[in-house]
Formats: sequence, C-alpha cells, structure tokens
Amino acid sequence: MSVPRAQPSRSIDVRCPECGRTHHVDIGSAAHEIELCCPPCGCQWLEPIADAEETTATPDGDCMTAADSNDGHPLAARVAWSPPGMDPALAAVMVPRGELTEAQWWSALADRLTTMVLKEPDPEAAMREAATALEAPVPDSPEQAGETLLQHNLNLRTAMTLAVMARTDPFPVQVSLGNSAASEALQATDLETWLEMASSMVSGSSLD
Repeated sequence: MSVPRAQPSRSIDVRCPECGRTHHVDIGSAAHEIELCCPPCGCQWLEPIADAEETTATPDGDCMTAADSNDGHPLAARVAWSPPGMDPALAAVMVPRGELTEAQWWSALADRLTTMVLKEPDPEAAMREAATALEAPVPDSPEQAGETLLQHNLNLRTAMTLAVMARTDPFPVQVSLGNSAASEALQATDLETWLEMASSMVSGSSLD
C-alpha cells in the first residue's frame, strides 16, 4: 500500500521475520501499516507502525518500502525467484513483483553476479578469476562483471537458455510471491560456488 510521508524524518527499526536481519525504515507520520521487503532473503510482510517509536535516524537503504520512490509512485517489493528447471543456486534473482521478461531476468542475474564480485575481499582478483573460469574476456572493472561475464558471454547464455527452456518457456511470467528455495540459494551461494556451476555449463563436454 502507498502511504503519505508528511514527516520523512520519522523512522523505525524492523526485523525481518524470516532471516532476522534488522532494517531502519523511513515512514510517514500518517502511516498505520507499511509493506516491507528484505532484499537479502526475499521475505515480504506488513509491519504495523501505529505505536512505533519515532527516531531521527536516516534509513540505511537496505529495505524498500511501498512508499519509497523519487517520483512519488510506489515501488514494487522485490522477491526472490528462479526459473523452473534450473538450480536456484545458479539462476535465482531478486525481481520486482509483476510481469518478468527473459531480458529482465538476464539483467537481474548479471546484477547478482556483479554484486558477488564486489563483495569479495579483492574484487579485481575475483573478476579476473571469474573471467578465467567462464572463458570470457576480463571486464574493464568489477562493476561491469555481470555485463561482460554473463550478458556478453554467448556460450554461457546459450547453455543457460537451453537449461531454462528444457521443459517449457517460462517467460513472460507473473511473479507475485517470493520463492523459499530461491531465497535460500541467494543467501547461501557464494561467488566460488556460482562460478563452479556456471563454468561446468561452458566446458567442452557440456557444450557438445
């Protein structure tokens, strides 16, 4: 639901009911209930705030609310989703609720890969190791890892597309609720594991 924000400085601390992570969320003075989501695990819930204690702290941006946007329009909560027929550890992404196209899935998956590279202690080294594992050109920067290593990697895209389409073409698809298996995969899968799975798909025997 969309709620007015007469006092943007009012904020509350909320805890994700699924993973327990705490988020600091900016709310409006007239709000009684606000829709929240936890990007790390994909959980979404309605948080009552009528009796919430006011603070003056600035939100950390970890969680989107239905009232948070630059143009006054509500933002859809993001949920975890993975295409059927593929291991969520490899293919799961966080996407807005609503219609999801194949192009949007590829973009979200590229963003996930970039995020995993940037989270490594040495993103530059991680980027080079990922390029070697995926037999792809080295990206110009870690911020371009997903774009270069996934979206511009014809062999990997072909292999993953064949895996997705092995049963049926799922796109476009209406995404409304988060998928628990996808949520767990997003939390548990690190860059090394993801690269092992992806590189196995572009090996010579797999391509044959």
